[in-house]
Amino acid sequence: MFSETPQYLSGYPVGFRLQTIIGGLLGHLKLLDRSAQGLTELHRSKSVILESKESKESVPWYKRSDINYIGRVLLVPATPGSQLANSIKELEKANRQGNNSRVKVVERSGTTVRNTLVKSYPWSISDCEDPLCFPCSSRSTTGRGHRTVSCRRPGVGYQITCLLCKDEGVVAVYQGESGRNLYTRGKEHLDGLSFEASSNPLTIHNKTHHGGSRNNHFSMVATGTFQKPLDRQIDESIRLKFSTPSSIIMNSGSEWRGDAISRAAFSSPGLESRRKEK
Repeated sequence: MFSETPQYLSGYPVGFRLQTIIGGLLGHLKLLDRSAQGLTELHRSKSVILESKESKESVPWYKRSDINYIGRVLLVPATPGSQLANSIKELEKANRQGNNSRVKVVERSGTTVRNTLVKSYPWSISDCEDPLCFPCSSRSTTGRGHRTVSCRRPGVGYQITCLLCKDEGVVAVYQGESGRNLYTRGKEHLDGLSFEASSNPLTIHNKTHHGGSRNNHFSMVATGTFQKPLDRQIDESIRLKFSTPSSIIMNSGSEWRGDAISRAAFSSPGLESRRKEK
């Protein structure tokens, strides 16, 4: 039925494809069984489906049963054969007898075929050829190994390391996160360093530890990808919290309600004179 050669047209091994087909067949057999019992029609028309959906939406879920639910739901993880959900339902039923209200136990959906097969970011991960790409140019300098995050993928956490400090045996890092991609965020860091922006962490570090150098002697690498902004912020805070005590932290403030980090601030003499004139 399947070729035993290591190359598959779909890109998935034989065992995985068999498991997927068997799962689909079992689901179809369940539909046939419900149709044979008269519970659900096997091939429903669009009008019947819409009518069923409208009738369900018109009545709250906790009033669709003879059991007096009051809107409280207990969500439990999916298990084979719904063993966990069924056992909790039996315990809830036994312990809530005689009460006026009940708690509805709902099993979470398991891993779907879509979640398993579909890739949200299908593009290959490789170094770009743009010389202004901070993470990709860092790889050519440091010679790091296999890349795991594309420089064009949004929603990332990242770390910037000072290579001059590293050569002296000192760890100087900046922990960051961004809803954009590494290329865009890295370009902002490099632009701030080039124009000596007073709020730029690389500029502040160079003026504090390297005599005001404007050279880019830093490397930028991704630490992970995230779907939610809160997850990125918490990850950044954890990386800051558990940094080596002897390391130099280039971040300029507290992250996710963490302890405030002391920082140095610089401004150009011309800017100060203009402020005094005003």
